[in-house]
Amino acid sequence: MMALVRMLASFAALLASAQADILVTGATGRTGALVYNGLKARGHSVRALVRHPDKAAHVLHCDPCDEAAGIYRGDVTDATTLGRAFDGADTVVILTSSVPQRLDNGSIVFPPGG
Repeated sequence: MMALVRMLASFAALLASAQADILVTGATGRTGALVYNGLKARGHSVRALVRHPDKAAHVLHCDPCDEAAGIYRGDVTDATTLGRAFDGADTVVILTSSVPQRLDNGSIVFPPGG
């Protein structure tokens, strides 16, 4: 697992210049937190998209956990919550775990909080 995290952090760093702004979605998940904290530790400008800022305080060690600190509250299943987090991001590392579901009518949806 740590090798995967190092690889993801290195990949994100390669995609972004030292001045680039990196957005990590799913940042409070197991892999997302490791990537986010690894990028921060390497001095990168990194922000997080989280559903629960209170969880971010514990996992991402932010205080306060707000937009000024680069912590954006949102949900990938609700496009109206994503704009501010993605605005100005040069690189996006997508580590959310939403799994699509197929409805009886054949359409595919992402369940809230999925």
